[in-house]
Amino acid sequence: MPADNNSALSPRELQCLDLLARGHSNEGIAKSIGIKTPTVAMHLANARNKLKAGSREHAVAIAITKGFVRL
Repeated sequence: MPADNNSALSPRELQCLDLLARGHSNEGIAKSIGIKTPTVAMHLANARNKLKAGSREHAVAIAITKGFVRL
């Protein structure tokens, strides 16, 4: 089922979810992609909301299940 425009994950949200799934902290993600830590937190929170996940871990699980993130 395709996501509507309001719930589609941005490339940056996907990138942050991917790095989170690989065990990086917010600080590690920020360093890896050259943005500030609060910006990482914002991208992950937005992704969590769009995926209707109860936690960051749940967002990662949903992203893996939907094929957005591959380990």
